[in-house]
Formats: sequence, C-alpha cells, structure tokens
Amino acid sequence: MPKPNTILPKPESDYRLFVDGSYKDGFIGCGVLVLPGYQEYCDGQPGQNSTQAEMQAVELAITKVPDNSHCIIYTDLISLIELINQREFSEQHLRQIEARYMSDQSPHHRRAHELASKGREWAMNGRQKKKRPCQS
Repeated sequence: MPKPNTILPKPESDYRLFVDGSYKDGFIGCGVLVLPGYQEYCDGQPGQNSTQAEMQAVELAITKVPDNSHCIIYTDLISLIELINQREFSEQHLRQIEARYMSDQSPHHRRAHELASKGREWAMNGRQKKKRPCQS
C-alpha cells in the first residue's frame, strides 16, 4: 500500500480491453473483458471464420469505451495487432488505440474466450433469449 500523500503513477491507458473470437459451423462469437471495472460483454451472429470473429470482438470492445479515451487492446491474433496499430485505425474510431499480444495462457484470454463461446452458442441457438448471455 502506498504511503499517504504518495503520488501514484498515471496508468498506462484509460482502458485495457481483452478480446477473443470463436468460430464454429457458420457462426461467430466475440468476447470482451474491459478493465478497470471488470465489465464483460459477448455477442454472436452468423459468420465466415475466426478472423472475422476476432475483428468483431475488437469492434464490440471499442463501443464500450468513450470517445477520445486511450485503450490497449489485447488479442492473440498478430495480423489484427498490426492492423490496430496503424494510425488510421485510431483516427477512424476516435480513440487512441494500440494493440498488444496476449498469450493463450493468460487468465484474461481464457475469460474472453469463454465469453466468445457463449456468444457463438447464443447465435447458434437462434438468439432465442432477448438479452445476450453476458452483458455487464
């Protein structure tokens, strides 16, 4: 615990977004874990492949943070990291966004993957429930 009146360093970013996607049998799911605040989100829909699922997870994550915020997105897809780290991506989304690699072994990755699977299963079942299975 810091001493009283100690100035703590400014966090590296306003938000840390842990994302993952899931694909099976023509359906994709995306899972998002937002810190601080430990908010969880998922969604699912018909889709083509796991790359589309990962990109959908990034798009969902970005909608959960305010404009002009600084975000670090953690994903396990190198090509998506390269895309996100292009300047045009941040400008298009009105946020300062950077991406970093997240190991499959990370607990945050495992949770994002569980959320993505829930979203995909929800979509595969015809989205019968009105509310998504995971919304903070």
